[in-house]
Amino acid sequence: MSEKRDWVLKAFRGEVVGRVPVGFWHHFTSEEEWLKGFSNPVIIEKNIQGHKRFIRDLHPDFIKLMSDGYFAYPNPVIAKGKSLQELSEVQPLGKDHPWIREQVELVKKIKQEFTEDIVAICNIFAPVTYLKWLLGEVSGGDDLIADFLVQDSQKLKKVLDVIAQDIASLSQAIIKDAGVDGIYLSVQSIQDARVSAEAYQEIIEPSELTVLNAAKSVGGVNILHICGYEGARNDIHIFADYPAHVFNWAVGP
Repeated sequence: MSEKRDWVLKAFRGEVVGRVPVGFWHHFTSEEEWLKGFSNPVIIEKNIQGHKRFIRDLHPDFIKLMSDGYFAYPNPVIAKGKSLQELSEVQPLGKDHPWIREQVELVKKIKQEFTEDIVAICNIFAPVTYLKWLLGEVSGGDDLIADFLVQDSQKLKKVLDVIAQDIASLSQAIIKDAGVDGIYLSVQSIQDARVSAEAYQEIIEPSELTVLNAAKSVGGVNILHICGYEGARNDIHIFADYPAHVFNWAVGP
């Protein structure tokens, strides 16, 4: 085991280390490309080359591999559905779907560019985030999630639980087949006052726990990121008992 790997894994376990491990990351593609990389070799190659330059120039102690290009979960029922009733007919893509297998290959190609043995955590989003993006692009969709929860919370839960099956399969595949150390799961409170902490924990939380427990079951390290993208505010108490080894939360205004 390399010294850097040892430092990072000890830090994740809360053990004493000689210095604080350091890692930086950012998106290697433009925001307009985040949703358009599936089966798009130009965007994916841009992501791979961005990681290559980053690792070569900065030599981080550990790295979060970015899933740029694959933010759009390509479930046809969700893509076409307009109502909650239509969305509730959703079925999982399945563990062998190209959207999952392409991401496994992406991670493998990025790891081939590593110049040393470092901990690699892969960027994964919560099921409700993938749903929000299909409903309202990269930013937005919270009001529609709140609408659905008010209309029929159990139907919304069903949709999220189905998406979670695919995100769990993705998480396990990138750990088992691509060899990453774990996942960096991005969660966020719904930015609508109609979704209380209690409602979040009842309807949305189970889908997020499915993903975290799936990664943990195959030996993955779980980092939970409580995201503040575009000024989102979070009730961090919602996530306090999630099965994560490391908790990270946005602290910006």
